Amino acid sequence: MAKTSGEGALSMALLGMVIAVDFDGTCVTHEYPKIGRHVGAPRVLHRIVKEGGHLILCTMRGGTHLRDAVRWFEKNGIPLLGIQRHPKQYTWTDSPKCYADLYIDDAALGCPLTPGLKGERPYVDWNAVEAILWSGRYALEPPTAPPRSAKLASSNRALKLWQLLASLVKWTKGG
Repeated sequence: MAKTSGEGALSMALLGMVIAVDFDGTCVTHEYPKIGRHVGAPRVLHRIVKEGGHLILCTMRGGTHLRDAVRWFEKNGIPLLGIQRHPKQYTWTDSPKCYADLYIDDAALGCPLTPGLKGERPYVDWNAVEAILWSGRYALEPPTAPPRSAKLASSNRALKLWQLLASLVKWTKGG
């Protein structure tokens, strides 16, 4: 498979992709209802947006606590495509689940975590997230087992996501 530098690979992979991002334990430490400490998210989120990705805040927070999280994004200069949902998802589904191409969440299987301070819950390791996304191990050619659905296989976004997932599996195996 063809490979390229991490910079070019991510540019191709995230261009136009929608990424849902959790808040507590992901962007900040777990200190709900207060806003936790920074854990390195702004630098990587800015980089994702610069590379053409779009972010949706997808959190269990509601009411004033949700507004606090939105203000955190605003204060850090991180633009959001949506809050709690993709702005166009209700044109084609009535599901309450936030539609995105990729989810970054401390509760997600495989999301890299770092242990908190003594007695703290673990939170997302943004250095590891960045290393995965910009590892330079991103395959530019389709994986050997593309999506089976002709509709899915013909979708440029789906193919990009499939390639990203294939590269993450390869990266975690040290390939």
